[in-house]
Amino acid sequence: MIHSIGYLGPFAPNFDDLHKITIQYTKHDGTLGNCDVQSDNASGIFFGYLEKPNRNFFAVRAQYGEVLVDLANPVELNPRRHMDGKRPGPKPPQFGDECAANLLRDMISANASQADALSAIAANTGLTVAT
Repeated sequence: MIHSIGYLGPFAPNFDDLHKITIQYTKHDGTLGNCDVQSDNASGIFFGYLEKPNRNFFAVRAQYGEVLVDLANPVELNPRRHMDGKRPGPKPPQFGDECAANLLRDMISANASQADALSAIAANTGLTVAT
């Protein structure tokens, strides 16, 4: 299965209102930008990330089908572990099951209260996230 991760905007003006972000995010200057969307050839989990200063990226969302989880505690992205060595860029990076499972595991580890919803996403995609 092909999974991907898309840009949801800069961290500071968006994290506290993450649950409101669907198609647009707030830029630092207060204007709106368009969120990345999952490409047609990626049928797996669509993760979302926010950017902190100095190009530090944090996963903040996991979505598959109707299940959408906005994380209480962001997870810093590790390109090798989470995105098959790819870096965030103008197109949402795509990656395989191993990296998607790693990212879900790290999300669960940082967000125990959201483990059931994240584990449901894993189960619905056939990924194993038990540690």
